[in-house]
Amino acid sequence: MTKLDRLIISKLRQIWLWSSVRREALKLVYDKKRKQWKCNRCKKFTDGPKVDHINPVVPIERPKRLEIQGIIFNEVNWTEYIRALLFCKVEDLQILCPHCHRGKTNKENKERK
Repeated sequence: MTKLDRLIISKLRQIWLWSSVRREALKLVYDKKRKQWKCNRCKKFTDGPKVDHINPVVPIERPKRLEIQGIIFNEVNWTEYIRALLFCKVEDLQILCPHCHRGKTNKENKERK
């Protein structure tokens, strides 16, 4: 992945933070009495919820490699990435505590290697 790819992903994730679907998912598991969110996995309450895409936005399988004049590019399908990140349904999201989110992310990253 190039520096430009990483920059684009970073900016898209900033946009994601303002998504109405993301806010709706957070509202669904918010406990007003506790003023905390309930983790969909471990069922514990947290002050720092992570909104997680049930199906990973970044595919588990490696992107295609493309070589042009001796330069290797990893092909990123931006249309699919943007659609999965920004135009998902609330049913495609889950709220996780930081511990469960880290575990899921680490597992997905190991599968990508």
